[in-house]
Amino acid sequence: MNSKPSAPPAPSDPAVEPTPESGPAGIGILSFAVRFPGASTVEALWESFEAGRESIARLSDDELRAAGVSEAEIADPSYVKARGLVDGADLFDAALFGFTPREAELLDPQHRLLLEVAWEALEAAGIDPGRFDLEGRRIGVFVGSGIDGYLIANVLPNAASLAAGGGLQAMILNDRDFLASRVAYELNLKGPAVVVQSACSTSLLAVHLACQSVLDGAADLALAGGVTIRLPQRTGKTAPLTSNVPFWVIGGCWSGGRLNHASLGTDTAWPYWLNRRTLSMRLPSAS
Repeated sequence: MNSKPSAPPAPSDPAVEPTPESGPAGIGILSFAVRFPGASTVEALWESFEAGRESIARLSDDELRAAGVSEAEIADPSYVKARGLVDGADLFDAALFGFTPREAELLDPQHRLLLEVAWEALEAAGIDPGRFDLEGRRIGVFVGSGIDGYLIANVLPNAASLAAGGGLQAMILNDRDFLASRVAYELNLKGPAVVVQSACSTSLLAVHLACQSVLDGAADLALAGGVTIRLPQRTGKTAPLTSNVPFWVIGGCWSGGRLNHASLGTDTAWPYWLNRRTLSMRLPSAS
């Protein structure tokens, strides 16, 4: 007697692990939150691209002097008097995250900015970490940052602030090792909290590791990205005058033809990776 084989039961959990019959699971991008020179949203950044608008600021000699640049550097023909500047890098909503004024003063601006954009990404995606925690679901954090220049340029030279806050507190509020765990703690995220550092590929690697974490089941959602703010901000950089070195302008849109190769040497930071925040979620398997 011939009979049709019964169909496999439908998965009850939309985040069920993939099987050979159902196909591979996917990754969905739920939201972005960004801060770029000349653009504080993804939409504004795209408008800059479409309009061919530059976001690199040209710095005057007086601005450079005020930032502590020496006269010798200013007069150096290889010194680039241009920089991609993130608006509001000196601002922070300390009360939103429960920081005291003293803690906010000592906290590295990169940590401040990452906290704010991470919060924005969760808000834009409509994610309530408390609800996810009650449901037994985990949100991971995979992030990286630039060097902690704020500690060197601002905190350590300020003996009064350092003494008031304490050396240990200053270290915790500035060291890159605490970046991911701080975001996880302040936003109540209970998944893996991993600091990623791989030079100019930091944010790319963070996104990759976040996707792997979601696919492996270590996290149900993951916040991934990176941040870099060089201090003092309104300074340029000496460029090596050689055709054998690749050149980029840090963090901003640049319209080719406005600056020649000899004037473009500075940090290598890709704006479409650095400072990007991606919230990823495991999707149902294909049926």
